[in-house]
Amino acid sequence: GRGDAALTNQGWKDSGDSVMYRDGELARPPIALCEPQGYLYASWRQVSRLAAMLGHRRVSARLAREASALKKRFNRDFWMETDGFVALALDGQGRQCDVISSNPGHLLGTGILDEAKAEAVANRLMGQQMFCGWGIRTLSAGERAYNPMSYHNGSVWPHDNALAVEGLCAIGRTADAHAVMRGLFEAARHQPDLRLPELFCGFPPAGSGGPVRYPVSCVPQAWAAGSMLQMLTACLGLVPNGKRKELRVVRPSIPSWLGTVTVTGLRVGDGSVDLRFDCAGDRTSCQVLASRGGVRVVVQ
Repeated sequence: GRGDAALTNQGWKDSGDSVMYRDGELARPPIALCEPQGYLYASWRQVSRLAAMLGHRRVSARLAREASALKKRFNRDFWMETDGFVALALDGQGRQCDVISSNPGHLLGTGILDEAKAEAVANRLMGQQMFCGWGIRTLSAGERAYNPMSYHNGSVWPHDNALAVEGLCAIGRTADAHAVMRGLFEAARHQPDLRLPELFCGFPPAGSGGPVRYPVSCVPQAWAAGSMLQMLTACLGLVPNGKRKELRVVRPSIPSWLGTVTVTGLRVGDGSVDLRFDCAGDRTSCQVLASRGGVRVVVQ
């Protein structure tokens, strides 16, 4: 195909006006978005571990070094010290696209952020300018380019929120994760078929009577439908190891309004388990109902 036919913004926010500077001017390509850096870091770390398990020590060590170097560069180049937040992107000249957006929420579960920076990002995401009550907006209400009726600059996308919730759980911010889940759950309850749409407008709940519909939002849509399951999985804290036939349940924490969650036929290697999670107050207990194929369950 023609070289000039490619999308300028090659990320999930792929519309032409989705990457900008604080003054509202659109970023100049080539553009390095923040979240793919986290995806790459997490991939290198995971493949490094896999290589070590398979005996490929040199490959494992090389990938670990590359991941460590990427993390150092990322925290240096993308961090906006004055705002205490991650820049949306770097442009072709290395200039920060210095707006407050939802994209850094994708980084929370990757490990690429230093611990203090991850906490700062979570705080900003849950502030009133980002969390509208139904979910986390794609762009802060304080930005010049903000428009709650835009496609990527102030709307709420369930899948975008699900990745943030996964990260919030990973860094121990379960109360915030539950708040986002509750907002999206309530948004789904306002739909005639109880399905989460691709996106909806970023207006707050007060006075709206429900989430404001985005006119051309896809319903149903696969990644919106899967977002609730992704968020619930993050809350359950499941860490399987098929090789060892072991399932660790690490700090499970389901929202109190769910009460009880039962998972049956969860595959671990060639075995499976049935689990029941019960929430009482701010504590979640896990009960092993059945284990097949020699799977060992460890609740931590």
